[in-house]
Amino acid sequence: MKTALVILIFGLSIAAADNINRTGPYKVGDTVEVWLNVNGPAEWVQSKVMDIKGDEYQIHYGGSRYNLKWVKADLIRNEAREKAAAASKQMQQAFWAEVSTKYAWPVGSFARVLDPNIRGQPTGMPGFPAGAPELAKAMAELAELDGICKAKYAGITNTNEINDYTRMAGTWCKVAASRVEIGKLMVGQMVKTLTTSYLEQSATSRKSIEVRDAHVVAGSWYAGLYPNGYDKVKGISRTSWLDDILDHDGAAAIAEAKQAIGGLYTAIGVTEPTSSFYDDYAKGMAAIKADFTANVPGPVFLATGKDGTMEAAGKQGVTGKILRSAVLSPGWVVTKTPSGKPLDRVKIGTIFYQAASGRCVYRSYAWKQTYAGGGWSAGFAKEANEFYQRCK
Repeated sequence: MKTALVILIFGLSIAAADNINRTGPYKVGDTVEVWLNVNGPAEWVQSKVMDIKGDEYQIHYGGSRYNLKWVKADLIRNEAREKAAAASKQMQQAFWAEVSTKYAWPVGSFARVLDPNIRGQPTGMPGFPAGAPELAKAMAELAELDGICKAKYAGITNTNEINDYTRMAGTWCKVAASRVEIGKLMVGQMVKTLTTSYLEQSATSRKSIEVRDAHVVAGSWYAGLYPNGYDKVKGISRTSWLDDILDHDGAAAIAEAKQAIGGLYTAIGVTEPTSSFYDDYAKGMAAIKADFTANVPGPVFLATGKDGTMEAAGKQGVTGKILRSAVLSPGWVVTKTPSGKPLDRVKIGTIFYQAASGRCVYRSYAWKQTYAGGGWSAGFAKEANEFYQRCK
């Protein structure tokens, strides 16, 4: 009787163990084995399927009700896949010897798009290509890898260490074969980042179209260079980006954006899809132009001092009709060593001129002389800043 009971219990234990689904397909309620790192090295952990969403499975493992985890189907033990992996072991050894060094970067870069949860060793996954040239290089290398996979390693699969891309032979060949589809997803993310950056730049620049002190160093030790009332000089900062908007409706900026974005699509061999971005970008720059016209302040020129040598140096690089030029500083500001020895001295010069565009510019510059050998150097102009003002 006891012997029969022992045999019955043993038989039930075998039946329970054999009730594990190792072949798929998997359904809610199935007992499966999942490759997990629970309290040490990764191993097969008996689990129960609680929910299914596409190719992901929520599994419960261990004794706690809180031990729930979403995993992909590749993490669930499958005997057919294991047999295929075992059969391809020799193939994998040859595969890694041939491809692991040259193609690691493009595969890792594209694999993170295929599966955001994939990991790499020892320093993590490679980043996205930095731009169109790197993307084109990655596509070319993946095309090479695809040819190698199809010619020599057809049917190669992953091992059990399937969440480390550096050991996923099957994934490498899948990434290479799917490079255009993955490239589209990657470029979509890169373009989204680019367009967001361009539009934010436009919005930020629009906010900067405001009247401000034309002497940007006010408040520092340079403040001692200015006479009373210097803060009445106002203007809108002049930049090459603003000039492009004012003179050409932002044609250079739009061309730059088209080259950057179009180049990404060219790199993966697909046509750039139609979007509203360029129209939105142009509208943003038109708003900047309108704000500039509405806000540019009238001319204020306080400088009255004269210094021919200093003013001649300050005019270098100025293209346009000079309307006024003078020295703003009431005197020198001298920098000294702790022992009192002079190092350099500075004055501020100002120029008001009409550029070729017809707009008028207030230019402020520092005139600096260094002290050496008991005397002052000839001096040189530096730190020039330009602001737009109305001509009248």
